Amino acid sequence: MHTIEKTFREKILAENFSCVGAKTSINRSKYQFCLLDRIATEEATSKLYQALKNFTNSRITIDNRFASFIACFASSTNIQPEEFEYLLWLQLKMLYEIDELPWDKSVSNDVNNRFFSFSVAGEAYFVIGLCPDHPRKCRDFYYPMLVFNSHHQFNYLKQINVFNKIQKTVRARELHYNGSINPNLIHFDECSEALQYSGLKANLQWQCPFNFSGKE
Repeated sequence: MHTIEKTFREKILAENFSCVGAKTSINRSKYQFCLLDRIATEEATSKLYQALKNFTNSRITIDNRFASFIACFASSTNIQPEEFEYLLWLQLKMLYEIDELPWDKSVSNDVNNRFFSFSVAGEAYFVIGLCPDHPRKCRDFYYPMLVFNSHHQFNYLKQINVFNKIQKTVRARELHYNGSINPNLIHFDECSEALQYSGLKANLQWQCPFNFSGKE
């Protein structure tokens, strides 16, 4: 196990870390960790896409309900949160451009649509960004990272009527851990989840720097 992965595990498994879902995934090793160089480069994009495609095809063997894909860009240092937000979306756009499979039909490809979710390798994913000096403690890490969680797991949690309970638990822990609840969560299920990917404070007038309606 790489030192960076160990450090990340320590962060998530710390007693007061707010996201209980992440703690469960890391504690049970229900994830795949991918170490890359610089974010939003052609080389990193090619490697990331192949790794995500393999993960998507084998996710059920890791865990038939819950599994996460974690990409760490170890050569991207000294990136501030505002720059990271742009690079996050640039990286997703670059993945989209080389994706061989169609967008997951269960979600929208319009970033302004409340049913939007990023699709890669034919599967919808909720993306969580972490970076150095992030204002939210749970998103603060030494290196830029992108965590991909399949939308199937959120749908399953809703089907078994535990999603709202977990959501309330996470928000209560976040209030204790960070001193406030992430304001982007206030509009959860009311607007596009794209507002939440970078973890930075956004408003309803926020505009994504890229779109996924057609390939260049």
